[in-house]
Amino acid sequence: MNETSSMSKVVLVALFTLAYQPVYAEQVMEEVVVQARLLSAAEALLSERMEDDVVTDVIGSEFISRVGDSTVAAALRRISGISLVGGKFVYVRGLGERYASSTLNGATVPSPDLTRNVLPLDLFPTSIVSSLAVQKSYSVDRPASFGGGSIDIRTKGIPDGFSYSLELSSGFNSEVDGDVLSYNGGGDDWLGKDDGTRSLPNDIIAGISRFGGKLDAQNILNVLRREGDSTASLADAQALNRELATSLNRNVSIDSSSDDPDVGFKGSIGNNFLLNDELEVGFLLAGAYSSEWRKTETLASNFRFPEERFEREEESTRSVYLNGNLNLGFRYTDDHEFSTTTLLIRNTDDETAIVDFFNENRERSDGLGFRDERTKYEEREMIVNQIKGSHQLGSATRELFPWIDFIPEILKYEWYYSDARAFTDIPNELSVSLETVTDLVTSRVISSNVITDSAAADYRFTDLDDEVKNHGGKISWPFDTENASVTISGGWEYTEKYRTYRQSQFSR
Repeated sequence: MNETSSMSKVVLVALFTLAYQPVYAEQVMEEVVVQARLLSAAEALLSERMEDDVVTDVIGSEFISRVGDSTVAAALRRISGISLVGGKFVYVRGLGERYASSTLNGATVPSPDLTRNVLPLDLFPTSIVSSLAVQKSYSVDRPASFGGGSIDIRTKGIPDGFSYSLELSSGFNSEVDGDVLSYNGGGDDWLGKDDGTRSLPNDIIAGISRFGGKLDAQNILNVLRREGDSTASLADAQALNRELATSLNRNVSIDSSSDDPDVGFKGSIGNNFLLNDELEVGFLLAGAYSSEWRKTETLASNFRFPEERFEREEESTRSVYLNGNLNLGFRYTDDHEFSTTTLLIRNTDDETAIVDFFNENRERSDGLGFRDERTKYEEREMIVNQIKGSHQLGSATRELFPWIDFIPEILKYEWYYSDARAFTDIPNELSVSLETVTDLVTSRVISSNVITDSAAADYRFTDLDDEVKNHGGKISWPFDTENASVTISGGWEYTEKYRTYRQSQFSR
């Protein structure tokens, strides 16, 4: 009885379907349109922060552009637990800068700082940044040098379509009278690069090699006699010493001149091209330049004798920032992605300062004082070349290479290679000490003369070359079990670092 009832039900359903089949056949659906909203960059970063296994904060370029920060160091102040020291070094959770490691697109990069092995983050402009990620707790993929935190600077990549931008800027400081301190520099100063005017003279380079790095008269005399010149005298050695000294660039007298207004521009252009349904290539070219003058005046007085013993300093600084980057990308379906990044960053500060002061040896009422004149041209530059790729064996790849069918389709391999160099050049850094005659009423300098002792003038030439080669890879295999989702991953990393520092000092 039950079986007969079941059979009857099946027949009825079949008949019902057949009866209405012609009706559905007439309603042919020709097109299906699915509408969806793209995930914004901010939402993607928020999702990354929430899904990360460790404590991580991420900010993107959209947020940075709204707050108007011009350097990575300034932008990182917006993250909780981060403090900025000296305008360039980041403290994570109160720990010093040496406990915070910095990477560029996940790769280790060198530091142009003379006294620290850490990266000064004011070197990087925010115009090249896609996002900033700060990891505050350790994970196994971090290097062993991890201390208080890890900061990853991620540069902009290939755009989704054609894009371009151009931004021009200018400005001035209404609180400055328009006169700044300057001296006769090089012809390429506007590019932030010395043209050789300040470089160490070839005669002195040859003299250092010949006389073993000691250019005092007595050592010169000893070398001359060892070379076979038995008639050489101390006067001859002193004359040779003076000849070497006069080859130094001494055309550095400080004058007042009119400052130029701040200028700057940023520009970029990029596009990607679909060569076919599976192959996509793209590029992004960007650059920025700015030049600005800054002037400061400070006054420090002796607590007991503020009217008689004090120091007045006037300093002018011209800063030039120049950067450019070129990104190239290649993508084959969703299986393979390959990209390159070439980055040049230059930051130059040209400082000129005059310090007038009175102390217990010469007080203001004496009409005599002291003056120090200083010039310092510091050029910092970084060149980075990076290559990275991501691969997985999806259906498109398996059609081309059927023999790899034994490898899991969801297995993913990521790799990178980075070669970066940082330079710091401080040529012809000069400090000159003078004695002055001053006006008794205004304390202004009437005349000045160079002090006739060993501290009269000090020349320094400083060079730093820091190179880092870094490459690594990571493989991951996610899979599901009956009760859990599991990811097995592993990787490797290799870092090679060379750091060379040299300083030559010459005193009168």
